[in-house]
Amino acid sequence: LHREDGSYMPVLVRGTIRRAPDGRPVRFAGSILDLTDRKRYEEHIHQLAFYDVLTELPNRRLLADRLQQSLLARSRTGQITALLMLDIARFKWLNATHGHAAGAQLLKSLAARLRDQVRPYDTVARPGGDEFVVLLEQRGTDPARAQATAQRVAAKILNAMNEPYTLSVGTVHHSVSIGVVLSTSPTLGADGLLRAADVALYQAKQDGRNIVRLFVPEMQARVDVRSALEARLRRSYEEDLLRVNYQAQVYVLCRLVSAEALMLWTTQDGTPIPPLDFIQ
Repeated sequence: LHREDGSYMPVLVRGTIRRAPDGRPVRFAGSILDLTDRKRYEEHIHQLAFYDVLTELPNRRLLADRLQQSLLARSRTGQITALLMLDIARFKWLNATHGHAAGAQLLKSLAARLRDQVRPYDTVARPGGDEFVVLLEQRGTDPARAQATAQRVAAKILNAMNEPYTLSVGTVHHSVSIGVVLSTSPTLGADGLLRAADVALYQAKQDGRNIVRLFVPEMQARVDVRSALEARLRRSYEEDLLRVNYQAQVYVLCRLVSAEALMLWTTQDGTPIPPLDFIQ
């Protein structure tokens, strides 16, 4: 219903119409129920289900839905989507030293800065914790140009995040690491893109933080090798295949002064695995 102040009121109308012998409607009998409070409640439930309470950014569920829709559009139009995953350096340190209120202020400031660096129809999401994801849609159909523009946006975000933050506890500085992946492979679905962005982010943090890394398949191969090695190491520990050897340290006149403990790992058949392969 149209109110006198120009606004509209959602209503639920139930009733019947009485008609004259010639079919003209002459009377309506029923009820009109104001749905304003119900609609407000439904909007609140929707906000809780699909948006982060603190930053009001899309949460993991809404991000997954928008990413899936973007990939479906790519299959029709050929438009490439870029996915950026961000991690905040020293966020746990801020929480530990200044409390969670300061951490919440930083997250809200980061969210506002991220929104300012992208277009209105791009998605900035907070899946959880100190992790943010940026979905850049419609980056063109040429992979090289899409990669260049995605890296340009990532560099712009990196510079913006490096600016100081004014919080209630004072001025703080926090950098971010960014992993980037493009939807150039038709076989890489939404979950695969998120995993690839996470792998690129891991590489960025390994390479020194405060940098951008673009996903390449070799990164995934290295992660797979490391994961398999960790699984083997865990099994070897349970099977008692790790040994500690002691190497004597001798002073002048052959006097024993100490010993160096060496961790050795051998396979079931006794083949030694070099320490550089599993100590990283």
